[in-house]
Amino acid sequence: MNGKALVPIVLVVLVILTLAPGPILAAESKKQDAPGDFDARLAEEVRLHDAGQYDAAIAGLQEEPAHPGSWRALGVALQMAGQRARAFVAFARFLTLEPDSQRSPAAASSLWNLLFEGVKSTPKEEGGKPGDVSITVPPPKEGDDPATAEGLTISMVAASRYLEEWKDKSDAQFFAHAFDEVLAILTELDDSAKTKDPFWSVVALPYYRNAREAGHLEAMAYSVRRSLKDPDTLRWLADHAEAVDHYRAWSEAWKPAAPATGQ
Repeated sequence: MNGKALVPIVLVVLVILTLAPGPILAAESKKQDAPGDFDARLAEEVRLHDAGQYDAAIAGLQEEPAHPGSWRALGVALQMAGQRARAFVAFARFLTLEPDSQRSPAAASSLWNLLFEGVKSTPKEEGGKPGDVSITVPPPKEGDDPATAEGLTISMVAASRYLEEWKDKSDAQFFAHAFDEVLAILTELDDSAKTKDPFWSVVALPYYRNAREAGHLEAMAYSVRRSLKDPDTLRWLADHAEAVDHYRAWSEAWKPAAPATGQ
């Protein structure tokens, strides 16, 4: 992460363990761009998550990684499962593919909500001091489950919103910063993982890793919130139209790397 600390903030943080969310609800997945059998199969595979068959749903998503409805459905399922960080990745990827549809504002709002879920600053009136932030996270699950570590790290990024240095900055500016930090942390965690996930390590995270290498993350961060019509976001996009065009061209051409052979 270019020499930066994994979580480059100093805060007084209270971490609270709470009960994990309940069962996942079935997520609809209506493809806006073109109808087809893939949508019905995807919706069915996402519903299989309720029965503990998450791998079956991911297998269907691997078939067509540039399908916007796939990423949206995955984001919904992961959000309901309490996997905030991966839901953030999925919704963001949906918005890179479908930034201005009727479905986009809800997904764009989810990015902010996922970022700040369980993060609360105590107001001065209630005796809070600058940098006093509470973070509520689900208890860790048994086994090798990255969701807890991933969720806590993005909570720490969100908590930096309450630092003095961000007091006079807009939400749009902070989101662009947080977007960069969250994806840097998640890709770094993936790089250091002993076991690579065949979907997240090969399809999901490489898109953002490559975008960083190409210098497109800032344009991406503002573009995924375009549908919210936030004045600061729209102003940045207008002022950096050339950078946005380059990012879009790069994104449309991006494809996951072919699996290694002969190993």
